Amino acid sequence: MKLKLIAVILLILVTSCPAAVDEKSRAANKATVARLYRERQVKYRNDPNMLVLPGLLANRKEHWVRFQAEATGIGSNDPAEFLLTAEHGEHDYEAIAISFAKPSDIDKALVFIGMPRGKPASPRKLRFWSKGERVIITFEWTAPLPTNQTATATAEGTNSLAKAYSVRAEDLVLDKATGGTAPRTGFTFVGSAMRVDPDDPTKQVYAADAFGPNSIASHYNDPETVLDVPRQAFQNSVYGSQMPNPKYPLTPGQFLNVILTPEPRDGTKCVLDLTFSGKPKNGASSASSLTELDIIISDAQTNVLSKTNTLAGAMAVFQSMSAKKHDVFVTLAIHNDIQLGALNQLCSFLFKLDHNSGIRIEPPLPGDPYYKAFLPTQTLRNRKDRISQPGELRVTETNGKLEYTLILITDKWHADGTRTMTQKNHNVPTPADMKKILQMKDEKGQPIVRPGVFLFAPKTTLYGDVKPFISELVRIEFTVFVYLD
Repeated sequence: MKLKLIAVILLILVTSCPAAVDEKSRAANKATVARLYRERQVKYRNDPNMLVLPGLLANRKEHWVRFQAEATGIGSNDPAEFLLTAEHGEHDYEAIAISFAKPSDIDKALVFIGMPRGKPASPRKLRFWSKGERVIITFEWTAPLPTNQTATATAEGTNSLAKAYSVRAEDLVLDKATGGTAPRTGFTFVGSAMRVDPDDPTKQVYAADAFGPNSIASHYNDPETVLDVPRQAFQNSVYGSQMPNPKYPLTPGQFLNVILTPEPRDGTKCVLDLTFSGKPKNGASSASSLTELDIIISDAQTNVLSKTNTLAGAMAVFQSMSAKKHDVFVTLAIHNDIQLGALNQLCSFLFKLDHNSGIRIEPPLPGDPYYKAFLPTQTLRNRKDRISQPGELRVTETNGKLEYTLILITDKWHADGTRTMTQKNHNVPTPADMKKILQMKDEKGQPIVRPGVFLFAPKTTLYGDVKPFISELVRIEFTVFVYLD
C-alpha cells in the first residue's frame, strides 16, 4: 500500500512539474546564438543604426529589437507568471520562455531605438501603476502549429533565422478569470530598478540581471521587471490565474525569436502627466465642500486644460485624453486652505476614477500622504476592531486654538480571551514633540509604537494646520490615516 502511495505521489510530481531542460537542445540553441552574434558583429560593425549584443540585435532606424529565446515547455495547467525570464534565473518553471539576451541588454536596446525608460509599480514607494510607453511583443518560431490552426507568415529581413510563424505574446497566455487570452494591451517599458551589488556594496547592478525572479516580461506587477503589464495586477491577486495557451504548445527547448516594437501611436506618447488641484473659489480663506473649490487640471508644462473649474470640467479632460488612448497619470496637489471634509470628498471623487480603465493616481507630492490616507476604513475607528493599535493623534479646538494630543495604546490579550487596553496621553505642540515620542523604544529596544498613526480631527480643520504633523509622519515612514470627527 505504501509503495502504491509513493508511486502516486511521484506521478503527481512528475506530471505537475515542467519538463527538465534539454541540455542537448540548450547547447545547440546557445551555439546558434553565439554564431549569430559573431556574424552580426562583422556585418554591422560600421552601422550606427544597429546595436549588436549577445543574443540581441536592434535597429534604431526601423525601431525594433530582436533577441533569441528558448521555450520552457511548461504545461498547459502550470501558472505562467512570466512571459520571459533570464537564462540564468531560477523561475523558468513558471515562465513561457527564457532569454539568451540579458535583461539589462534588452533595456539598453529599447533605449537605443528611442524608447524612454518608465517607472515600475512599487507599493512600497506608493506607486501602484507601472508607468511607461507600450511595447508590442511578438514570438516567432519554426515549429508547425497544431492542425487547423493558422499564423501569420513573416519575412526574415535581418538575420539568417528562417521564421515561419508570428504570434502576439498575449495570445500565448490564457486568463482563467475571462476564459480567453490575455488582453492585447502590449507591455509597459518600465526598466528594472538598480540595486546594490551583492558582491560589491560600492556598486549598483541592474536588478533583473542579478536578483530573482530575473523577470524580463512579467504577467504581474513585479517592481524589478523590464516590461510590465499596463494594469494593476498585484501578484497576490493574480497568482495562478494565467497559464500557457494550449493552442500554441511550445515544446521544451523550442528555439524562439522575440521581436519588440513600440506601439504605433502616430507620434503621440502613451503616458500623459496631469496635475489635479483644488483651491477655494474667489480667493476665499477656506473651502468646506467640493462646490466651494475651483478644480484645475494642468499638464506637465502647467497649461490649464480644463475649460471650467468644476468636476465636470475635470471629467471632460480625463475622458478626452483617454479617448486618445493616453494612459492618464494624475498627481494630486493639495491646497493648504481645503478643509478636511472637502478633502475627503475630493479624494472620494478620485478614488472612483482610479482603476484600469480610468486614470492612474501618482505617488504623492513630497510631504503629502497618499490620497487614500483621507479615505480610511471606518470600522477601524473602534479600537476593539483593530488587530493592533497604532498611535492616535487627536486634534481638538479650544478657544479658536488647535491642540494636538498623541495617544499611545497598550493592548494586552489574556489567556482567557479577554482584552485590556490602557492609554497614555501626550501633549505634542509641535511635530518634533510627536516624533520624539513615536521613536521611543521599550526595554527590549523595540519601538513602542508600530509605524502607523490615526489622525482624528474636526472636518472643518484646514489641511495646512495638520500638514506639518502629517509631513513628519511621512518623513519618518509612518503610515497615516485621517479620520473626521
